[in-house]
Amino acid sequence: MNPYAVSGALSATLGLGQLIAGGLMKPKRPTYRMPSEIGQNVDFAKNLYGASTLYGMPGQGAINNQNQSALATALRSYQQSQQNPAAMLAGVTATTANQMKTNANIGIQAAQDRLNRMNTASARLMGARKDLASYKDKEFQLNEYEPFKAQAAAKSALIGGGIQNLSGGLTSIGGAKYRKSLDEAYLKAFETKQ
Repeated sequence: MNPYAVSGALSATLGLGQLIAGGLMKPKRPTYRMPSEIGQNVDFAKNLYGASTLYGMPGQGAINNQNQSALATALRSYQQSQQNPAAMLAGVTATTANQMKTNANIGIQAAQDRLNRMNTASARLMGARKDLASYKDKEFQLNEYEPFKAQAAAKSALIGGGIQNLSGGLTSIGGAKYRKSLDEAYLKAFETKQ
């Protein structure tokens, strides 16, 4: 058998095998899972934001109770002082006005504190959501896009190599037949001259 034909047949067989392998290729990769702490951070930030929207600042109730107690003590003092009614009324009015001003200031401070806590919690929640989004992007990149790219590249390389080897093999087989016919024609021509 002609060595060129054998070489061509082997090359064509290899190319056909690569084509089949490329067509059947279905590699599996491990799946990336987002860390559970990221989801917990988002939940924590949501809960923190929910808690920050509650009205009142820490210790506000105790401050209000102390102010009420001070007002009651002042009113009792005026009552026990046995001053004239006009002086008592002026003292009660001043004390009550002072108490209302203090309560208003505490309310303003509480509203400002609430707004600050909500802004801080909102920033934390947005940060946690941003982290979550980046992990979801990473999860897609690793679990879906990268495996797709790798499989497509490997399949393309196998099919391309298979086509090249098959073509080369068939060309070698065709060349071997052509060479054999040339050799036969040369031998025939040489034999007729002798």
